[in-house]
Amino acid sequence: MTARPVKEIDLPWIDFGGERYVREPLEVLREARERYWIANSARGLQVLTHDAVSRMALDPKLDSIGPDYYTQQGGSAWIIEYATNAALPMIPAPRHDRIKKVLQKGFGLKRINEMRETMRAVANRLLDRMIEHGQGDLVEDFTHRYPLEVLCTMMGVPEADIDRFGKWTVDLGLLSRYPVAPHAPVIDAALKGLYEYFTELVAERRVNPQNDFVSTLVTAQSEGDDLSEAELLGALVNLLFAGHDTTRYQFGWVIQQLMKHREQWDMIVANPALASGAVEETIRTEPSLTMFLRKVVADAVYGEVLLPQGTLLTLNSYAANHDPAMFPDPYRFDITRKNAGRQLTFGYGPHVCLGNALARAEMTEALQVFVARVPRLALAGAAEYPEGQATESAMRGAERLPVSMQASAP
Repeated sequence: MTARPVKEIDLPWIDFGGERYVREPLEVLREARERYWIANSARGLQVLTHDAVSRMALDPKLDSIGPDYYTQQGGSAWIIEYATNAALPMIPAPRHDRIKKVLQKGFGLKRINEMRETMRAVANRLLDRMIEHGQGDLVEDFTHRYPLEVLCTMMGVPEADIDRFGKWTVDLGLLSRYPVAPHAPVIDAALKGLYEYFTELVAERRVNPQNDFVSTLVTAQSEGDDLSEAELLGALVNLLFAGHDTTRYQFGWVIQQLMKHREQWDMIVANPALASGAVEETIRTEPSLTMFLRKVVADAVYGEVLLPQGTLLTLNSYAANHDPAMFPDPYRFDITRKNAGRQLTFGYGPHVCLGNALARAEMTEALQVFVARVPRLALAGAAEYPEGQATESAMRGAERLPVSMQASAP
């Protein structure tokens, strides 16, 4: 079979801005995937099957997209700087691998597991306040603060400083909007604030090192690891943003899914060890981030499709996570699903999200605290989502989620 350039193939079209996609996105993605494994859209080419997304994530002929994604949207100088030196998933090899190797020194499983006690302590403290009132907004009262406090403890950011940049990390979620240019002023202000903050913190840690992530990077740099100042500061900005906003949204989806499937919530109440499976299945079915980006760096052939060098691709993990070829009965939520961990929300291969183990641990620990302390948790109103999120954003999740609760008996 002779491969043809992708532009010559009649591909299905996905209208991300259409009313139907807003109403039933998975059905739109399913119909497109059943027609072909790749589709077109105003956002560019969308790869839809689990097999293709997995193979492309490993293919050396594809690499991270770099700042091109934002350049073509008219991104500001601050946004281009972020994409060039901070956003690790967007930095091409071999530079990506060099930076990630240094970051892993402060982000290993040993340190994450050491943080579990902190996770439980933060979760319990935040939940205390919600229980006292008997109700609350899960986002404002818990998921906004919880991952931020855990991250700041791990990184060495003083708790007293959290309120200085809690809004900045949320504003950076606008980087996932398409097009990005209308949101540039808000994004620029957030990036400027975070870069200035970490410039000060790095300078302080050079004089007074601590047992924390920032100090680990500063020490690694001083001992000869090849990490530029722009890469060091960018890594800190990106880790704080990426580790906050995605988990902030994702734990909201965990609670929504379990409230929708109450019998499975009750299963975890009876057996808290099932919490990790619930987190994994939620990440598969309701991901807070729905895609990751690649650029073809050398002509690549997939089946009958030729992807010329320079082609920009969106690997649509939302569609791939619901591919029946990998996940039988893919639209069923099942916390005991054996292969839920093969979801692609965190990416795959060399560019898999650096913080995926931390996010999984945070949500599992929080969920176990919730089922132990508020087994009768219930939704107390409709979830509210940011304006324009459904049609413009690769990020998804509630900004307000009213809940009511009654603590378990002492």
